[in-house]
Order: sequence, then C-alpha cells, then structure tokens
Amino acid sequence: MRRILSALVAALLAVTALTPANALNETTELTIHYSRFEGDYKDWNLWLWPKGGEGKSYEFTEDDSFGKVARVKVPGTANVQEIGIIVRLGEWQTKDVQQDRFITKFENGKAEIWLIQADPTIYYAKPVVSTKLSTALMKSFTQLELTFNRKTDAKSVAQGLSVIANGKSVPVSSVNAIPADAASSNRFSVRLDQSVELGGEVSVSHPEYGKVLPELGGLFSSAEFDEKFFYQGEDLGASYAKSSTKFRLWAPTATAAELLVYSAAADSTPTKVIAMDKSTKGTWTTELAGDQHL
Repeated sequence: MRRILSALVAALLAVTALTPANALNETTELTIHYSRFEGDYKDWNLWLWPKGGEGKSYEFTEDDSFGKVARVKVPGTANVQEIGIIVRLGEWQTKDVQQDRFITKFENGKAEIWLIQADPTIYYAKPVVSTKLSTALMKSFTQLELTFNRKTDAKSVAQGLSVIANGKSVPVSSVNAIPADAASSNRFSVRLDQSVELGGEVSVSHPEYGKVLPELGGLFSSAEFDEKFFYQGEDLGASYAKSSTKFRLWAPTATAAELLVYSAAADSTPTKVIAMDKSTKGTWTTELAGDQHL
C-alpha cells in the first residue's frame, strides 16, 4: 500500500511540476480598451492567441470615453502564462504597432488593459493621455511634418516650438494644420526661415508636447537633397596607385569620419585611426602615402 501511495504522490508531483505556477484556466476573459487619435475605428480589430497556440480575430463591440472596447473570451489558455495581442486593420492590411505584444498580468483568470494608437505599452490601469509630439519627418531642408498622439491646434503648436540643428536654433516661419482648413488636427506642416544644415543632431521640441528627433527619409528623396549632395565622381571608396591610396566616403549626415587601418585582416584593433576631411557634396576624404597593395 505504501508503494502505491508513493507512486501516486510522485505522479501528482510530476504533473504539478509541468504546470506553470501562474498558469491560466482553459478560457481567459479579457477587456480591451483601445484609443485612436482621430476616432477612425472602421475595420480595426484584434488578433489574440495563447502563447505558443493558435490565433483568432475578435471585434470591438462597445464604446466608452477612452475609445473602443472588446470583451472577449480566449480559449486554449490552460497552462500558459501569456496571451499575445495584435491590433490590426482588416485582414492584415497593417498593424497599429509592428511588434507582437503579450498580456502578462491576470487576476482570477481575467485581465483588463488599455491600448493607445502607435504606443507599444500595454497599460493595466487607465492611462492619463496627454497630448505629446509623436514623430517629425523632414520633408525638405525648410519643411517638417509633425504628428501628435492627440488633436491640438496650430496656435498651440507654434507657441514655444523649437527646431535645433547642429546646436543652433532654426527660426520657424509658420505652422499649419493638415488639412489646412482644420480647426484641430494631429498633423502639422512646419515651415522654417532657413535651411537645416546636416552634419549634426536635428531636434524638434515643445515645452508642453515634448521632444523628438526627426526622421530624414523625406529629405533624402527631395530635389534639394540631390542638388546639395548628389556626387557624380567615380572615386568613392579606395582609389589605389603605387604612390598612394586615396579614400572618399559619402556620408552627408555625419559629423565626423575616420579611416581605420589594420596590419592584418584578422586584427581586432586598428594600428592607425585617421580623421577624414570634410569635402564636397557630403563626402569625406583622406590619403595614405606609399604602396598599400598587400
């Protein structure tokens, strides 16, 4: 009899060890609140799955002061501790936040969370949503486009708006909502009195709305950028001759450039570090005297 009892206890302990300490029940109830800047909720839905399990779509079915609400029961959650969540448009037209997120805090097999457009944080208590500067995009050397997490007006944005490039203030000439006739918006076009000089940090800040570093993608595709930095020479990289080897690097946004010289390809530490000189069309140059051919 003792042997039978010992075997039963051992089996019970083995099963218990396989079950995570904070494992959920077979079905988990979730209440999900979701807020979008402009209230454009059409075709937005949820994709939920037990970690390591199959996913399924769920719809928002209610409204509250925060935005949309979904009250769902996720099956297949026994013995798991996390539930994955994606907010998506339609059938994967796009995702609100690119990375997968996981709900990790539960109480009595339930969880209530709050999500905000473009914010990767999962909030387990209702957040106080204040207006903040989300992104800035350089459209040209004299124009930026700003995006906020909530609607505001052009006058409020203009008051105290600061653009700094290479440690110097760049005067703002105008701030207009997008579209231009909107009384309030979460997107604004900013015109500058002078061109932004590349070669250092560019920042946009506001005493109330915070600070961001602009993305330069729009600038790279502008005609102005081509005019200033399109390099037509054929000597980018290393140009070898027995008398010397010349180096030219194209890096228009860099504040400095260095040439690292190694004695052997397998070396991890350079034998020389040579500061390169700023040259034409956003390039940097230097030269090594003598025959560098190995």
